[in-house]
Amino acid sequence: MESIRNAVCAAGVFVAVPLAGAAATPSDPSNFVTVLNIGTVAPDGVVLNGPIVGSGDEDGIITADNLFGEVLGADTQLNLYTGGTIDSMDIGPGNNIEVNVFDGFVDDPFIRDARVNVFGGNVDGLFMRDGELNVTGGVFTDNVTALGSTIEYSGGVFQAPFVATVGSILNISGSNFAINGVPLTGLEVGEAFEITQRDMRLTATLADGTEFDERIRPGSIGDFRVPTSSTLTVTLVPAPGVALALGGAGLIANRRRR
Repeated sequence: MESIRNAVCAAGVFVAVPLAGAAATPSDPSNFVTVLNIGTVAPDGVVLNGPIVGSGDEDGIITADNLFGEVLGADTQLNLYTGGTIDSMDIGPGNNIEVNVFDGFVDDPFIRDARVNVFGGNVDGLFMRDGELNVTGGVFTDNVTALGSTIEYSGGVFQAPFVATVGSILNISGSNFAINGVPLTGLEVGEAFEITQRDMRLTATLADGTEFDERIRPGSIGDFRVPTSSTLTVTLVPAPGVALALGGAGLIANRRRR
């Protein structure tokens, strides 16, 4: 087992526990019984089922023949593209459910026991219980509440309150982490470190280059709330410019060896 280390800054000492971070990548569509592609513009090779799915007030499981049902059931992958809309609906519960938001508009779904990857688009709120939320892009314009869920946050913007509670795990991937303006030291690339302090200002540059600046609140007041009953970790990744430079250096080195 990896030893527990301390990440130390002038603001205090933070218990550092290595935790595994999940990369946000869409699963192979062949892993699902039903695959729904929603939108008006899709990448080459993708056949669209329609511009909108769900309604929030119609009974039934959503299938290729029933896009206006209210529940996305088991063994289903839903991909949202440009021009598409997910109209308020239940995503789950059920085994093997995945939603990939590449673009489009998401209107306040209730998510249970499902995986949601947000790469872009506009998310007008969501409620998640016992699920997995991976955010690498997009804009969240209404409340996001996660209960007992795992959230990986490496890009995109929250313009409305965010709450991770009831034993949730929130991991933020980026660089230039600081607490109350004091740089957080002792971090190692690719390892997640738990921060136990609350009611403090956390700043960072997210993995996609977005600047993050939020006061982490433990209670019921504030725009970014992570109570002590939930876990908050940060994972150091190379800054976007550094990653590109390293990649270019590797390419040059390979060419020279040839």
